[in-house]
Amino acid sequence: MRSFKKTISTKKGATSIYVVVFTTMVLSILTISFVRIMISEAEQTSNYDLSQSAYDSALAGIEDAKVALLKYHQCLSSGTKTGSITAPKGTCSYIVAAMQDGIRDKSCDTVSNVLNRPKEDSGEVMVQETNSTSENKATVLDQAYTCVTIEEELEDYRAYLNADNRQRIIPVRADSIDDITGVYFQWYSDNNGDGNNMMGTTLRSNNLSKSYAPPVVTFEFVQTDMTFSLGELSVNNGTSGKGTDHAMLVLNPVSTGGTNSINSGRVLDVSDKSDNTPINVNCGSSSNADGFYCGTYIQLPPTYNGNTGANRNPNTFFFRVTLPYGAPATDFSISLCNNEACATSVSGGGSENTRTFTAVQARVDSTGRANDMYRRVETRIELVDTGFPYPEFVIEVSDALEKNLWATKNCWLVQNGNASTCGNSGRV
Repeated sequence: MRSFKKTISTKKGATSIYVVVFTTMVLSILTISFVRIMISEAEQTSNYDLSQSAYDSALAGIEDAKVALLKYHQCLSSGTKTGSITAPKGTCSYIVAAMQDGIRDKSCDTVSNVLNRPKEDSGEVMVQETNSTSENKATVLDQAYTCVTIEEELEDYRAYLNADNRQRIIPVRADSIDDITGVYFQWYSDNNGDGNNMMGTTLRSNNLSKSYAPPVVTFEFVQTDMTFSLGELSVNNGTSGKGTDHAMLVLNPVSTGGTNSINSGRVLDVSDKSDNTPINVNCGSSSNADGFYCGTYIQLPPTYNGNTGANRNPNTFFFRVTLPYGAPATDFSISLCNNEACATSVSGGGSENTRTFTAVQARVDSTGRANDMYRRVETRIELVDTGFPYPEFVIEVSDALEKNLWATKNCWLVQNGNASTCGNSGRV
């Protein structure tokens, strides 16, 4: 009996030990897991702060690039077309030379040289100074932008349209407009939505069930001879070998049954109002090499008097792109071409047969740093005024527009309680 009681007591003691050991293991696992989560969250927070600070540093580089471009173009407007890098810093001669040399060499120091910003030995421009001597560099943001490059010769013009900004007017500036015979126009990019939502052949942007489908857009151009009359802007010459100074094409995205090339004859029909119905443009279910779903080549006809090339007036050569329905928002791109092969080249990612825009937009590529974290930002900066007042519609009213419509032979009109027949002479 004593031996039996001793055995029971021993078993009870072993059970207690097992419970304590198991509980300790569970609590240890929970504690370690909780500590790991805390460390992971702390690292993510630190990395996010550094990433955001590096992004802010890159934006600081872009803002400095805007100031540098403003100073540069102010100097050009004042008559300083060339300069000397040995001229006193801050003068137009120095600014023009520093900017032109930097753009030509694609230098990372273009902006800092133009603005005479103090640089570190590494060539960086500090954004936030710190006097901390802490060995823990993770707590020191140490912000700077490390490289900012500027380009003014661009293979295309890119912009964005939405309900608040429904039109963009682009002056055509290039080293030579002699051989610009057309444009490759693209819209609705990967940033705007998914082309897989496109269905049918009558897709329109005001169809709410397809709100992510490409929108209807209009492409308009104005071109003139060196001398012209305003009356030439609204008609087609109608003579062989001659053309028009103005046309507006309504481009309607479709999944099948459309076109990706619009010849000058179709453009002349639009300008003469003989066929101004929307033009269906094929849009793919996946984006092309440039990231756009819709694109078409548009052949520009000769001017009203039949001139092209050197006889085209460079001061009156414009494109206008509008979003008539105001939605959905869309990116767009315009490339200058000298033949229809430009369309294949651009959509394939090449540049053959294209011409560059000059000093219409600047492409700024800025790299920012915070501690050992880097962020890179690329943006386009307008170098011309694309927002000057221009009517969006032929008729634009601030209050309400009243109009009478007759759709049958036998109808009547009621005004102030008095009925009268419609004044349509019995015609529908």
